[in-house]
Amino acid sequence: METITDLITPAALLFSVCVFLVVLMMRRGVLALAPVFSEKKVWRDFLLPISPIVFGALAALLIQDYPYPDIVRSDATRVMFGMGAGLVAAHAYKTIKGSCEEWIKALGKSIKDRFKKDDGPPPDLPSID
Repeated sequence: METITDLITPAALLFSVCVFLVVLMMRRGVLALAPVFSEKKVWRDFLLPISPIVFGALAALLIQDYPYPDIVRSDATRVMFGMGAGLVAAHAYKTIKGSCEEWIKALGKSIKDRFKKDDGPPPDLPSID
């Protein structure tokens, strides 16, 4: 019997990573060429979240010679596979971005704490006479 675990193969994970990287480059390229999009609600709340799903579905439909898992046999299942890979890529993007932001904040706080100005000269040390 075929199960969902049959979809988790190295080729499927590689497909998700490729979707992640291509969509990331597309996002960065669009924002570099037209920074005004970053302020648009449609861009932030609609286009960015669905772009990995749409790209994954289109890539799976167009790339027919990829070593898909055995249960992916028709065009429709390839599209569904691509949508799933896009969902994985979108979740990975959010997770990685959140982790990096937390790490950077913690690093910044650590650096700030290390180089804080002292409140004055150190207290006098007792003499050893």
